[in-house]
Amino acid sequence: MKKQDVNRYFPLFIYVFCFIISVVVLWQGRSFGLFPMPSPGMDQLNFLDHAQNMLKGILPDYSYKLSFSYTVFLAFLSLITGGEILIMRILQIALCSLIPVVIYKLCRLLRCSFIASQIAALLYCFYGTSILVSIGFLRAAPLALCFIGFVYLLVKGFYSKKYHHYLCAGLLAGLAILGRENFIPIALAPLIMLFFPVVRKHVSGQKIAIYLVGIFILIAPLIMYNYIRFDAPELIPGNFTHIFKFYHGEKTVESSGKLANSIINRVPSQVKMFASSYEAPNSLALYAHREIISLLNVLRVPFNLILAMAILALFLDFKHLRSLFIGGMATGYFLTIIYFSMFYRFRVVDVPLLLVLCGIAIRSLMQTKSRKLIYSFSAIFVILFFFMTYTHPNKIRTGSERRSVIGLLISNKDYYRAEKLIDGLIEDEVPLNNIEKHLVKEIYNEGYKEDAKRLFTKYNENIPSIKQQ
Repeated sequence: MKKQDVNRYFPLFIYVFCFIISVVVLWQGRSFGLFPMPSPGMDQLNFLDHAQNMLKGILPDYSYKLSFSYTVFLAFLSLITGGEILIMRILQIALCSLIPVVIYKLCRLLRCSFIASQIAALLYCFYGTSILVSIGFLRAAPLALCFIGFVYLLVKGFYSKKYHHYLCAGLLAGLAILGRENFIPIALAPLIMLFFPVVRKHVSGQKIAIYLVGIFILIAPLIMYNYIRFDAPELIPGNFTHIFKFYHGEKTVESSGKLANSIINRVPSQVKMFASSYEAPNSLALYAHREIISLLNVLRVPFNLILAMAILALFLDFKHLRSLFIGGMATGYFLTIIYFSMFYRFRVVDVPLLLVLCGIAIRSLMQTKSRKLIYSFSAIFVILFFFMTYTHPNKIRTGSERRSVIGLLISNKDYYRAEKLIDGLIEDEVPLNNIEKHLVKEIYNEGYKEDAKRLFTKYNENIPSIKQQ
């Protein structure tokens, strides 16, 4: 195949590639009993229950504090699939597989080379967290698509000067706001670019108005509905207070001074968590799934490496407004979530834009004149940043999570991997809670008596040094 054909059909290739990877992860997980109907108490089940209620004509009440747009999306999926959970997951995967396509197209729109744009899109496919989240009934992955989608359309409108691009950008920004309220300032952040004369030259007041109308078209009906029904002209009545109470405590919220102090005190730790390689679990645990699903062991691009390359782009491409705009939007999102706990599903939304910056960094490195100096600086920066922000997951993961993975492997008769993970618990001096006895018993009952005796002897030699609970 010619190079021109590869470049021409790359969007189709990367879409199919991302879709297949995600479906294989889903299939491998299902073979171990993963990705069932969400358990009670999880946000995923809450989303699904309210989606089903919508189909019955029952709209969310005042107590519902989750995403309205994502609930409508799940209701639509449930309608066309008859509520079949597996098909709903596959359809969501099909939607989220558009993300690397938009990454590629945005990179190309920003004058990145074909190879730099393709690398940026491929990196997304090998960031296992995004693939895993796109399978679960969580809004993070569709929200990431809305985010990079409206940024792409704004850039497209800037270059094409066509009004419908601004309208579509506004509609996607409105969807993002309905997905999570912290997108209100992010959707308005592009207006800051009007301080630059070159932007004012291309962006008229009419285009700004059309963009804002696109946002207003989607959010106004919901605000009006909440005002009429709950006497609360808000997107989600009482949600801001609810969120701050959840993350900072009820007594803290009662005093604005205490709340401000609590937020400020948490900022350093949240910045550290955002930059860390560690994927803080919430609803779905990446590392537990990685120990079970073999393909996730291949999809190991760490977040801190993506972030390091994105920051590098701001240095290498500082003379151009493109990196300032993309970096500003990515930073704007980060600033809206810094007040809460930095779970990995919050970071996932920012990943597509960070990968666009990675594409810009790669393009800058390929075109730089002082190659030895720039390459040396870039390599030193990325390596230092990576190791300064790297955290071995087993130092933070709970023992109960690691033991539950072993229990699942044993129940699926994957005794070899279960043995290896128990060895890891012993090495890290994590209490076994008799999980090793369960393995020996199951192997013995399966008729592998010699292996059972070997493991019995092995664990009796190693376990005395480990505290049993």
